[in-house]
Amino acid sequence: MSNNHTPLNKVFAITNIKTYVPLILELKRLNYDVWRKLFSTYCIAFDVIDHIDNSTPKPTDEEQKKVDSIIKLWIYGSISQSLLQMVLKKDSTALQVWNNLETLFRDNKDAKSMQIDSELRNIVMGDLFVTTYCTKIKGLPDLLVNLDQTPQYPTNTL
Repeated sequence: MSNNHTPLNKVFAITNIKTYVPLILELKRLNYDVWRKLFSTYCIAFDVIDHIDNSTPKPTDEEQKKVDSIIKLWIYGSISQSLLQMVLKKDSTALQVWNNLETLFRDNKDAKSMQIDSELRNIVMGDLFVTTYCTKIKGLPDLLVNLDQTPQYPTNTL
């Protein structure tokens, strides 16, 4: 006895994406690659990766449209308010929102790389604690790597 009103997809049971993707995507934090990996891994685990994969067609049946809406809610629930305002569009699919986020982060890649590279080259300990200074020295090259850039100087001076 199957009830047509009972969703069979396990994605309907998830109410809080932040439990699984514990960081908020923000333009200024340059955490897109980490967020993307966490989010897509989560979608693979729940068998909904096709909703954010370019190779799949737009959902057509009612259950798939509902699943797509849930994936959009997951995305919206794991990004900053400013990003939400940039990507929130009427009648968009999860894939369209996903691609809009990718474009936002990838289009700024060169400018951000130059900014981070300059910051790393000009870093001064000043009145920073040693651990804060070392964390910053380690973190800036990591950000460059996330932007597909390789620091042009030794980073193992710690």
